[in-house]
Amino acid sequence: MAAAGKVKVGIIGSGFQADIHAASFKILPEEAEVVAVASPTRGHPEALAKKYGIPRVFPDYREMLKDKEIEMVTINAPNYLHCSMTRDIAQAGKHVVCEKPLAMTLEEAD
Repeated sequence: MAAAGKVKVGIIGSGFQADIHAASFKILPEEAEVVAVASPTRGHPEALAKKYGIPRVFPDYREMLKDKEIEMVTINAPNYLHCSMTRDIAQAGKHVVCEKPLAMTLEEAD
């Protein structure tokens, strides 16, 4: 459970959009704290973590989802991964913030 209502956040992705999300959470330190970033792109998640003081880095987002402290995950990955990542995050019992689109087809969204 978050202390004093502060949501613990994990970020999937380490590019431009992930940087925007990390910067946005820094604006509201009483409400949210980014505690992990996951990305398979070598060097990028480490750089994002260093820039924003994010304590944990994972090369695989599925490993990050095992972290009990994380309550919400933002998806900043290629569009074709959004649906499967959203499903994985929800199954891990965490809240999801997904950049559009949610899925690539209506069938996938269903």
